[in-house]
Amino acid sequence: MVYGSRRARTHHRSVQRWPMYDNGEAVSQDYYTAAEWYSKAAGQGYANAQFNLGALFQHGRGVHDNSKAVKWYTKAANQGLSQAQHFLGLLYHVGEIVPQDKLKAKYWYLKAAEQGDANAQFNLGEMYDDGDGVTQDCQKAAELFLKAADQGHATAQYSLGSIYQHGRGVSLVSSMALEWYMKAADHGNADALFCLGIMYYHGDDVPQDLTKAMECYLKAAEQGHAAAQNHVGDMFHDGHGVTQDFVKAIEWYMKSTDQGHASAQKNMGNVCADGKGVPQDYQKAMEWYLKAVNQGNPAAQFHIGWMYQNGCGVPQDYQKAMGWHVKAANQGNSSAQNHIGWMYQNGCGVPQDYQKAMEWFLKAANQGEPAAQFT
Repeated sequence: MVYGSRRARTHHRSVQRWPMYDNGEAVSQDYYTAAEWYSKAAGQGYANAQFNLGALFQHGRGVHDNSKAVKWYTKAANQGLSQAQHFLGLLYHVGEIVPQDKLKAKYWYLKAAEQGDANAQFNLGEMYDDGDGVTQDCQKAAELFLKAADQGHATAQYSLGSIYQHGRGVSLVSSMALEWYMKAADHGNADALFCLGIMYYHGDDVPQDLTKAMECYLKAAEQGHAAAQNHVGDMFHDGHGVTQDFVKAIEWYMKSTDQGHASAQKNMGNVCADGKGVPQDYQKAMEWYLKAVNQGNPAAQFHIGWMYQNGCGVPQDYQKAMGWHVKAANQGNSSAQNHIGWMYQNGCGVPQDYQKAMEWFLKAANQGEPAAQFT
């Protein structure tokens, strides 16, 4: 089972500016004076001062010159300052203040990673995991994620869990996936919490526990995780692990739709069509379904087909219904496949054809669609 989307790359952009004039510690904050003192120390080869001077040039604090920023970052990196090496890798990776250059990004990430910089180990691991500027090598990715994860890097711990869960570059070991997801979740990682929620919901490698599933979903949702917000809505909608509450379900669906989550848009269409927690309104349902289908959501495609098939909120139109069902069925939606079978069986919108009906019923039945299996 695939749990959610691939993680978003975590770039660490923190810059230390410890001297007093930069931070305004015990003296008035004065970036010009800070730049002056950084320049004196940087000119004497002090790597931290070179790095901080680069930050001042980049961010315009007293001075602003991107070329000088890169110059001083590079000087610090060439002296072996791992923070500068990682930061240069990041700049080249995303193309910020320098032309994007994945080879240079890899070079500087590797320099920092070899010194044990967890952020660099993670970002380099991501490059290998995604084949981003390098030949994809999930085994190398796993090795780098492990190094970062062992230092407590939460996103690397989550990524390592994902690698073990899906067997990318390592043997598929569900117990290891669970272990690393739990470590990442202990650090509050939202993706890991979401994956744990799914594992507890389905009883995958853990005893099924809907209450724990809800706890995990909720912790992730409160961090703004759109898929988790949608799942919290589902739990309230279905009364799984919590008392059924359609109003709360809608609140969480809406939080998720605010982030453009297609499944939540489809779910809002469902509650509007069913009149659960809101007055029944097929027009609003159609609006939500259309938002979801604009993102290719197959369940929403099926529901629009169902509305045309049954004349709910729109004039009954079997041909339009068939068109929407086919779109959903081609993405593997078993309900749509079953309805296409029914339409061929009954000659609705298409010539009656029992052989084609059986073909579609079998497709749906093979995916566990109860109605098709009964047919």
